[in-house]
Amino acid sequence: MIIYTCMAAASRDEICFNRFDDQEYDAYEPFGSVAFYTHGPEPKWRAIDMGQYIVAAIALRNNGTVTAQFASLSAEGEFAIYSARGVEVEKIVGAGIDSEGSAGYGRLSALRQIGHSLFACGAGGQVYVRRPRAGWGLLSRALLTDKNMASDYLKQVPSYGDFADKRDWENWISSHPLPKEIHLHDVNGHDENNIYFVGEGGFIGFWNGEQLVPLASVANHALTRILVEDERTVWICGRNGLLLRGNRHDGFAQISAAGSQAFLSMARYHGELYVASHANPSQLFVLDRSGGGIKPVLGAPEIDGLHTLAAVDDVLWAAGVTDIVRFDGHVWDYIYVKGMREIW
Repeated sequence: MIIYTCMAAASRDEICFNRFDDQEYDAYEPFGSVAFYTHGPEPKWRAIDMGQYIVAAIALRNNGTVTAQFASLSAEGEFAIYSARGVEVEKIVGAGIDSEGSAGYGRLSALRQIGHSLFACGAGGQVYVRRPRAGWGLLSRALLTDKNMASDYLKQVPSYGDFADKRDWENWISSHPLPKEIHLHDVNGHDENNIYFVGEGGFIGFWNGEQLVPLASVANHALTRILVEDERTVWICGRNGLLLRGNRHDGFAQISAAGSQAFLSMARYHGELYVASHANPSQLFVLDRSGGGIKPVLGAPEIDGLHTLAAVDDVLWAAGVTDIVRFDGHVWDYIYVKGMREIW
């Protein structure tokens, strides 16, 4: 079976996505190909085998207009641009675990264009930026994991024999936990000097153009995606049914009641906020403006492992692990192209 992981939409008819054969799946290195699909009476698609673990794809924008140019990011920090000229690959030095130049902080997980710059983030508090006419570099070291953190912690842990009672030693350990690294899942912002980051443990961070600082969070669960409507309206979703709204000035408030949904993506379409739940259940939701919270989208098709939403040119695209669906405001269409999924 062919599995789809990430997707990006450049227009109502053009998308890019990652695909791999689950029979050759390696949980640590699920290498696959990047595919491009053009919708129409005679739909077309093609794929490029990148030999990379692709974790993110975006449609590049020029002065606010989406072009037909796509980009992808691998977990090891391989950044690729796809255009009529072919494929150009750049390595983000320091990113990844096994790749050349890796600093050992961990793998990357998100890619975003904000203004004219590109941003990538991931495990170990890694945050990188690519400015126009410049290469990739660290945006800030503020969140980076201290590589000596574990060894320094062990040096201060007292010996079990230093305590007369076992419970006293256990109490010391529980009151002096090992500091946790920051694992980032997404980055998004209103402009290049107003950028939010979210991650594990309810982490929310903000870049003001000079420094990256943590913000107060109302959640302890993983936060997975950010949607920025304007400077005052920022949406954040996450696991356990988390849906937050707010900004760095006023803080964030939880909009939906706690649940079991694993929210992974959001999109504003026809004035409504759509939210994708990957599991528990895998379903498309919409913000209930009358009563608050969220509600299932009536008439939406079943999409196994729903993980990505994209609204472009009056069309809503939705991707799951085995399905890609297109909604034009009236009809939901499963994308079916012979050969695109080898199980057909």
